[in-house]
Amino acid sequence: MSANPYYTRLWRLERYRVGPLRPYLDGFAQHLQEKGYAQASGQRYVREIGQLSQWMGKRGLEVSELDEEVVIRYSRVRKRGRQCAVEMAPFELFLQHMRAENNLSPAKERFVEERAVWSERYRAHLVERRGLAPETVRKYLEATHEFLSHRFGKEDVDFSQLQPSDITRYLTDHCTLHSRGSLGGKVSALRSFLRFLHFLGQIPSDLAQSVPSVPCWRQANLPSFLQPHEIDLLLEQCDTDTPIGLRDRAVLLLLVRLGFRAAEVCRLSVDDVNWRAGEIAVRGKGGKCNCLPLTKDIGEAVVSYLQRGRPRVSNRLLFQRTFAPHGKALSSSSIAHTVRRALRRAGIQPARKGSHLLRHTCATQMLRQGASLTDIGQILRHQRPDTTAIYAKVDVDQLRRLARPWPKGGVS
Repeated sequence: MSANPYYTRLWRLERYRVGPLRPYLDGFAQHLQEKGYAQASGQRYVREIGQLSQWMGKRGLEVSELDEEVVIRYSRVRKRGRQCAVEMAPFELFLQHMRAENNLSPAKERFVEERAVWSERYRAHLVERRGLAPETVRKYLEATHEFLSHRFGKEDVDFSQLQPSDITRYLTDHCTLHSRGSLGGKVSALRSFLRFLHFLGQIPSDLAQSVPSVPCWRQANLPSFLQPHEIDLLLEQCDTDTPIGLRDRAVLLLLVRLGFRAAEVCRLSVDDVNWRAGEIAVRGKGGKCNCLPLTKDIGEAVVSYLQRGRPRVSNRLLFQRTFAPHGKALSSSSIAHTVRRALRRAGIQPARKGSHLLRHTCATQMLRQGASLTDIGQILRHQRPDTTAIYAKVDVDQLRRLARPWPKGGVS
């Protein structure tokens, strides 16, 4: 086995064949090639591990001592004098590869193991008892890990020490880092985790009641949306001669024509498209599945992506990562990044740039074309009519008919 796929000139590779990780560089390079990493990325990843190996050799560290703490120590050394952060992806991938090959023991820090146990129990609770969607479970677990790290750091977790002041301090430190909606999600996740601990008897009182609410007034703002000419410009800027351009166009059409949520796009399977019936199945909130019409432009965009853009992978997810590692599901944040990237290419600067911008645009366009709020709610798959009512505020023509004339005269 050789690292030749990334280093055709062996004398360059020999510079990194120093230290305790030397015997594992070729296997790591082969692993990267199987994952689909390009030439430049593969060379960079192998080079980073080679430099880590040199650093470990100078300090007399053995392979068995390699873990996350060693990587953190090394990254601090690398950070000195640099203006940018050290990329951690090569080291994380190398640790995963070494542990999968049984060349390293699992993460041995006690607090990591303890938190992993509680994380798995909480995950099972969210999935089996509450029936939450995978994306919601992921966000709840992220918020839980963030809270525990904020409170305990690297110390052992002792839930009996939790106090209402810990909750307040955590939310105060994070309130300026997130939007009101994002912070509301963290509050919900924190309440859920605290109720879970109280149910299991890990905390004596229900601390969920100590979690403050995030002020959020329904229909307080107008939904942001794009104009018809901006939609055309957004779609025209997708380079359909490249795989990523084909994928972006298909994703954008689903968002702006059918009002898909980002998570719904990520969950789409190749089998969800019924070509004969001209329908596409969407799995929304609460595990509900609805069928929406497959419009001509969406169908053509999906076909072009399947034929010329989608990489060959074993899973059945419709939309795939363009860059390595292939076969890994897209996330909601990657869909939001797709929208932001498309807006930047088109030179459009709306107030909000997430994927929900196109969902609001879909609803607004339907309203302007004469659709009722009931019809819009069915397409957007709203569970409550008052959720759709916000779009009544963007129908200016209808609102003008309801406006009463300004009384004559005035205050003298």
